[in-house]
Order: sequence, then structure tokens, then C-alpha cells
Amino acid sequence: MEILGAIGGGAFVLVSFALGLRLLWLGVRRRQLAEWCLGATLFLTGGVGYPLVSICRLVPMEDGLRGALFAGFMVMQGVGIGCLALFNWRVFRPTDRRAQAATVGLWATLGAGVIGQALGPGFAASALDPQAPFTQLGNWGAAAALGWACAESWNYYRMLIRRQRLGIADPLLVDRFRLWALSSGTATVLTLLSNVGFMMGIDMATWPPGALMIGVLGLLAAGALALAFLPPAAYERRVRARSAG
Repeated sequence: MEILGAIGGGAFVLVSFALGLRLLWLGVRRRQLAEWCLGATLFLTGGVGYPLVSICRLVPMEDGLRGALFAGFMVMQGVGIGCLALFNWRVFRPTDRRAQAATVGLWATLGAGVIGQALGPGFAASALDPQAPFTQLGNWGAAAALGWACAESWNYYRMLIRRQRLGIADPLLVDRFRLWALSSGTATVLTLLSNVGFMMGIDMATWPPGALMIGVLGLLAAGALALAFLPPAAYERRVRARSAG
């Protein structure tokens, strides 16, 4: 079970790393905030942050190094999740003041968590304690931003599927919203499971049923991400053929 969990988690890390870098580059080259924000989210959280916190908790090291690595993780998590909230606001609800307030509030909350950790117990003290309050604050913030992304993407998918039936929506764009909803929704479930497990004193990665869920959900999230933003030609043809039929 732990091997399957490692495979699923590893697949998600690799896809997030490669796709995050690609979207960051496209965002800079095209001067598109949405691509840059999504790239930053994938690269900082899934591509670098997730393996970094795993190293902090699993690899023996001296406290100073562990604290520095965990500080890096908390900053990356905060910026990455903040960028996801910014993406949700600017892409889905650019004129909604409630979405703007939610984005600003999440940035402030995550920033306060990093500052509170630094001024309070310190980073090394909480690196091995997933139940630490400021660590949990970042984890629940991640679940909130991911759940928001899933809900908005699914809502847009439902709207666009009606337009596709009328022949006025690109099938690949419609499918991308579906796949992004699936990927972000799966990541939300994974984050919630991990948070609840930590609250109960269970490490999902080493608990056999938890490792099984991480493996299956990690592979599902990685596959949906890859098909959404790096679809092979055969998949594109299938999507267009399905919509034509």
C-alpha cells in the first residue's frame, strides 16, 4: 500500500513540477496573470512544497536545517495557495467584491500563519508536528482554495457544455474545465483526508488504507492535470469526435 501511495504522490509531484514550470514560463512570455498564478500554485505546492515537507518529516537532520526547510515549505505553501485564490478571483469572478475579499483574507491568513510560526514556537519545533496550529492553518487554507477552484470550474463546465451542444464552445476548452474540476476536487479530498488524519494522530502516507487512497487519488489528479494542459493528439481527437457525435 505504501508503494502505491508513493507512486501516486510521486506522479502528482512530477506533473505539478513540469506543468507548473511550463505555465510559469507561458505566463511570463504572454504576460498572462492567470497562467502565471496557476503555474506558481502547481510548482510551489505540488512540485516543490509537497516533497520538501516530506523530506522535513522523514529524513534525519539537525534542527537548524529542518527549521529552514520547513520555513521554506510554509512560505511556498502560502504563496502557492494565495496564487490559486488570486486565479479563482481573477478568472471566475473578477468583478465580485466577495471573491476579492476572500482572496485578500486568505493571503492575510496564510501570511499571519508564517509570521506566527516564526515568532512563536519556531519552524523547527513544528516541522515534525502536523497538528501544530499554524501548520494546520495553512493546510485548511489550501483545502479552502482548492475546493473553491473545483466549485468554480465545475460551474463553468456546466455552463459551457450547454453552449457546446449549440456548437458555440470549443470542446477542448469545455473538457479542460471538467478536468481541472476533477483535479482540484481530488486534491481537495486528499488535503481534507490528510488534515483529518493529522487531527486524529494518523499519518495517511504510512497508514495502509490512507496510502491506498493517496495512491489512487494522486494518480487521478496527476492524470487529469496532464490531460487538461498537456493533452496528447490522440486524446484531443477523441474529445472532438465525441462532441461531434
